[in-house]
Amino acid sequence: MRAWLKSHPREAKIILWSLAVQVAVFFVMRLTAEKQGLDLAALSGDASAYRILAENLTKNSVFSLSEKAPFFLESFRTPGYPLFLAVLFSVLRSWSAVLFAQGLLVSFLPLLVYLAARKMNEKAAFAAAFVFIFEPTRLFLSNTLLSDALFTLLLFISVFFLLSFFETRRQRDLFLSSLALGFSALVRSIALFLPFVFLGLIFWKAVEKRSFWKSAIIFTAGFLIFVFPWSLRNKIIFNSWQISSVASYNPAYYN
Repeated sequence: MRAWLKSHPREAKIILWSLAVQVAVFFVMRLTAEKQGLDLAALSGDASAYRILAENLTKNSVFSLSEKAPFFLESFRTPGYPLFLAVLFSVLRSWSAVLFAQGLLVSFLPLLVYLAARKMNEKAAFAAAFVFIFEPTRLFLSNTLLSDALFTLLLFISVFFLLSFFETRRQRDLFLSSLALGFSALVRSIALFLPFVFLGLIFWKAVEKRSFWKSAIIFTAGFLIFVFPWSLRNKIIFNSWQISSVASYNPAYYN
């Protein structure tokens, strides 16, 4: 670990600053919330809903907002973020600890910004990463039970591996990019529209049509590994292939 820190000084500086700022903000927000009589894990209706879904997954193995049986299955929210919370909660058994762990994980976002952007400009990438370390919206959302932070992390992972694919032409990088994007669609359904953007970039970067179609098939298959089973579940239960009953209203009106 010490050898890596010495051989990668910029990466080490970014991640150490990001972790330090994240930990400081977590305790400031927690103390402020306690003084105001607020619960960081239930600051909004969405946060409370995610917590109930995660607890039901952990205790009752059912994806439902019902507090007790009979459990009515959820169709509005996608399972990615509740599943992430359920895994953390089953290990940590404390929502405060879950928030702390989530914040530590999201602390790697500025590093991903740097790693992705340095392929274009090293100095600009380093500056952007440091700006992102102190970006208030990121810090706030990473300390609440909302899906935005995890979605952004997955999106940056997907972009990082896509840019790596453009450099190396390794299909493994493209597949990893599609997997991250597919899981991000189960965190926030707006990501369903992003494969069209990614495939457009792949087409633009393709050397020849044959290589594009091969890459397009690999990318689509990786994306559907996560999305299709949930879509099939909704078709069986709710007679709809959509992954969320939010349909097109939220993307059109909000996003």
